[in-house]
Amino acid sequence: MLIEYVYGKIIFVLFVIVCAISDFRKKTVNVRIFGAMFVFTIAGYIWMIATGKELLWIRIGLGLLSAAAMWITAILSRQQLGYGDAMFFTATGLVLGCRNILLIAGAMLLGAVISLVICVVRHFKNKSIRDCNIPLLPIALPVAFGVMFIV
Repeated sequence: MLIEYVYGKIIFVLFVIVCAISDFRKKTVNVRIFGAMFVFTIAGYIWMIATGKELLWIRIGLGLLSAAAMWITAILSRQQLGYGDAMFFTATGLVLGCRNILLIAGAMLLGAVISLVICVVRHFKNKSIRDCNIPLLPIALPVAFGVMFIV
């Protein structure tokens, strides 16, 4: 997997940070960022094949399968989980492989906890929660670091 190499970790960290900052500030991520990540990932896999490194296609497939679940969720929820989030998890699935499942589960769990805290705080302040919109990628940032360095 690309995440097992130093350059893969550096590119992954930069990608996740840029996506998190962009999602937090603008509530969107430019498609060029995803395009660049896909190019770097494909180039990395071509390099691995050319140097005789073993690719575990089943792990990559599981990472992409977990990303497919995010696309289905985005479509069925009418973008309550946005297409950009699904694209993010597709890019991370290519890099992390089956570890992407941990990233998705951790981001969703942490997002649920943060959402619950926001709901409780807004309830006690007598404010509506209908206008709350929480960007997912800043929440995924610490989870991505945990998946990359701990797992």
